[in-house]
Amino acid sequence: MSIGAFDRRQYVLIVRLLRTLGARRELTSQFGMHGPALGILAALLVLLGGFPALVALTGRVTPRDVLMLSQTMTLVLLVPLLIAEAADALLNPAEAAVLAHRPIGNLTYVAAKLTYLIGFAVVVGLALNALPALAGLRLEGTSRFYPLTHLAAAALGAAFTALATCGALGVLFRMVPAARVRNAALWAQLLGGLSLPALPHVLNLIDADIRFDGPYWSALPVSWFAALGLAGKGGSALFVPAFALPGMVLSAGLVLAGLSVLTQGYMIRTSTTRRAAGTTTSVRRSRLAMRLLERLTGSRAGAGSGLFVMKMARRDWQVRRTLLQAVVPLLLVVLTARGGLRSPFEEDGSFATHLLPHIFGIAMIAAADALAFSDHYRARWIFLTVPASGLRGVVRGTLATLWLSGAAIPSVVVLIVATAAWGVEHGGLYAAYTLAVLSCYLGVFGWAQRGLPFTRQADAKRTIGNASVVFLCIILGVAAAIVQVVWLFRDVGRVAIASLVLGATAVIAGRTSLRILENKALSLLAAFSGRDRRTFTVALDEAEDDDLA
Repeated sequence: MSIGAFDRRQYVLIVRLLRTLGARRELTSQFGMHGPALGILAALLVLLGGFPALVALTGRVTPRDVLMLSQTMTLVLLVPLLIAEAADALLNPAEAAVLAHRPIGNLTYVAAKLTYLIGFAVVVGLALNALPALAGLRLEGTSRFYPLTHLAAAALGAAFTALATCGALGVLFRMVPAARVRNAALWAQLLGGLSLPALPHVLNLIDADIRFDGPYWSALPVSWFAALGLAGKGGSALFVPAFALPGMVLSAGLVLAGLSVLTQGYMIRTSTTRRAAGTTTSVRRSRLAMRLLERLTGSRAGAGSGLFVMKMARRDWQVRRTLLQAVVPLLLVVLTARGGLRSPFEEDGSFATHLLPHIFGIAMIAAADALAFSDHYRARWIFLTVPASGLRGVVRGTLATLWLSGAAIPSVVVLIVATAAWGVEHGGLYAAYTLAVLSCYLGVFGWAQRGLPFTRQADAKRTIGNASVVFLCIILGVAAAIVQVVWLFRDVGRVAIASLVLGATAVIAGRTSLRILENKALSLLAAFSGRDRRTFTVALDEAEDDDLA
């Protein structure tokens, strides 16, 4: 049997294996392989689909508008999810290293993975379109079968999006060294997220006259499937063959080119992603970081732990993904800010400048929370060799690294930029306030970490569950920014006093967090050392999660 041939029996076995591993929580970083996580995600998307449903219930729009809005929302939300999901599923170096020497055809293995990714995409598309499909019955010109055609269009559009995403990832796999493909996928996700808010600025810059009822929109896939959802009831305006056929040919070429790459030496090349492309670190830079961390932690053990966290975070897929995803809302605020980033001390100051410190803080907390959940979770055995007296240095080194990377360095950047733009007084005070806010975020939420760094495998259910916490933090950050606009930044003295108060609060909360984490460290390691080991996972059971809370 050719190694590239398709074997139906192997395909069925691999699909069943993936389903079993997902049921046993041994592929917990992937939403589609984790039933509870996928259920929570689907429920959130059903609620989010209420927005186009409300638009439809007004009765002031056409079925075409509702379908285009639903298809666009599905595309915007599904592509970032699929990039992360496909990178986890198709570029798993440990899994590929185990299976590379087995007589499994690349085509068979990729087909099994595509089956799971398409199923995941269809679930997301149907959940997001459930309410709009039902609300469309109120629209003029729709029949009783409209919900079925709407959902069929949503499912087909989601499946096409999954194939196109995998095709693009395959092309990227050909163009970029294997060890850097995951990082390139992250940057693609980041740039894709920034493209939508940047598009109006680009159109204004080139003075383009864009009509949303123009025939050229037929070149986009969302128009094809929206026209399919109309099922002959006015869909011709969405599907102009002269524009649609070239887009279809290009899309088919992308999918075929990408999938052909994934079926040619895929296993061997993927296994090489384990060999991360390391960069030569300057000795002088390492010594400077060592001195700073040693001064902050008070011990060489803490400084060594901090350097370990820095180097591991640069290589770990989960941490890099969290950090890059956290940068997106920060840049979105900058790109969409009205009037630019004017000084917050002015009466007509930009709201974005008031919000920036809180966005930095939320991003830092997200990174701190993700630090324990890693692709390199077996690094926990390093901590098992540390004496009990040295765990204090490990905890202090971790928090010191987070403070340097997430609070001190951003504040220095803010100081340089704000001083150049607003002057020394306003720029320096704004940077001091930013440092106090970020330190307070780390001090207040630092105790909430669920383990030592790089000791537990990523869990998709927990990631989705934390979305509500992040959303709450965003609400609190917006509320704090409103207080800054209305009262705090009206007077320079108030800002100075608030910075001192927040700084003192950060010191007290930081020491409390240190004590809590130091007390938890021994119990965390004891739980790890007594557990059973599996090939693909070290995810804790629900009972153990409760014990470690």
